[in-house]
Amino acid sequence: QHDFLNDIRHLASELDQRPTHVQEVVPSHPTILGTVDAAKAGMGGTIFTDEHAPVLWRTEFSPDIRTDLVSDANPAGTITNSHLELAGTIAQHDVAAQAFPVHHRTLGTGTDNTPSLAWQTKGSATTLGPTAYLLRCQALHQRHFRYQKQLGHIPGTLNKMADDASRRWDLSDSQLLAYFNSTYPQDRPW
Repeated sequence: QHDFLNDIRHLASELDQRPTHVQEVVPSHPTILGTVDAAKAGMGGTIFTDEHAPVLWRTEFSPDIRTDLVSDANPAGTITNSHLELAGTIAQHDVAAQAFPVHHRTLGTGTDNTPSLAWQTKGSATTLGPTAYLLRCQALHQRHFRYQKQLGHIPGTLNKMADDASRRWDLSDSQLLAYFNSTYPQDRPW
């Protein structure tokens, strides 16, 4: 509740200096597209625009996150795979914001995880905890970088690039880049 009140105070204090533009509220046709995936080991994704070379990104989850993940061997864990997938969608938007100008643009993100898709689409959750915290981070990130987002479902069988980005930890970064350039060649190299 304190975080919520602090967020409201912060937003209210900057409204006269930083008005919300209509393009931050109403999505347009996405001009930055990508896919994202997360698994126990880490998360990763791909991002495409007409103006730039495609972006491949990934990051490993820390051991404490992997240890806390709910599984058959750890039913008392506090982090679900859907939480990891939601974190992945937010990381995808942050990578895009760091790589490209996203100001007043719409980011289109494909995910194969229906709970994270539903949470991102609604922008809210009915529970406290990781989901609510991550959605709060997403909202603040979106306001800071002034973009709109559209998420859509991509079947897992078609999400191969993002799956490889999040799961191919047997490859070094340079090996993964070479793998993508040979397996998923683009007009401009990854």
